[in-house]
Amino acid sequence: MPIMGTRANKADRIAFETIPIEHPVSRFHKFWHDNLDAEGFYNRSSFNPMRLPSLIPWMTILDAPEETGGSFTYRLCGTGFTELTGVEMTGKTVGDGMLPDYAKILIKELQTCIADNEPKYSKLHVPIEGREFISVLRGAFPVRGTSGRIDQVLVIVGREDQKVDPLK
Repeated sequence: MPIMGTRANKADRIAFETIPIEHPVSRFHKFWHDNLDAEGFYNRSSFNPMRLPSLIPWMTILDAPEETGGSFTYRLCGTGFTELTGVEMTGKTVGDGMLPDYAKILIKELQTCIADNEPKYSKLHVPIEGREFISVLRGAFPVRGTSGRIDQVLVIVGREDQKVDPLK
């Protein structure tokens, strides 16, 4: 599926404080932050989807490359994300089917998220033809695996006006 449009090839970094509290990115930020270990890492063992039912549709799980320059792969894409993009990305490489400029921006954001061990937030338009009118907020959250390295990134994406109930 071709991708087009000038709005679809950029993502603006935003401060967490600008994200509405009801947005899925804000809700997951609180969960992520509340589950950091003493070293400041969010460990995969802390992830329990049963505690996040209202956020699962907006979540994508990305496997990080083992070495610098490798590819991020979509392990799982929630139904809300798939509906936003109109494409099932599970099993694909990040950047597949995207404008090259946008893919570079996304990959750099993910690499920085891992290097800094902190979330990155952005506002963008969906970079898919026919979907570029949809404005979304995105949060990328690093996850440390059992190997001791950050090997996944949990990404929450929702329409800019998306709201979800508080987590219980």
